[in-house]
Amino acid sequence: MTPWVDTILLLALMATSACVVPMYLKLKRLDRTQAEYGRILTQSGQALAQAGEAVRNFSTEGREILEALDQRIGEARQTLAELEASRREIAGREGPSGEGPGREGPGRDVAATGRHQLTA
Repeated sequence: MTPWVDTILLLALMATSACVVPMYLKLKRLDRTQAEYGRILTQSGQALAQAGEAVRNFSTEGREILEALDQRIGEARQTLAELEASRREIAGREGPSGEGPGREGPGRDVAATGRHQLTA
């Protein structure tokens, strides 16, 4: 009876081994896949952090550009107001007939509307 029991136990051990080996291989593959997913998630986190930093930098640079543009627009408005004041002053000196000191000088042509245009 011992040989029968030994034979049955040997067959059971071989069947168990046959089932365990594929499961072991599947677990190894799962471990590799999990490690790869972990690596991908880490890289995704780093990419998102870099994207967030880029957005913050873009926002900061955009704000600086807007402030510079606002300053330039203010300067342009001031220059435009000065030019308009000069035009009114010159038009006031010329009088309604268009004659006066504004007609004098090389390269200047005063139109009837009081606008000064440089001629080449």
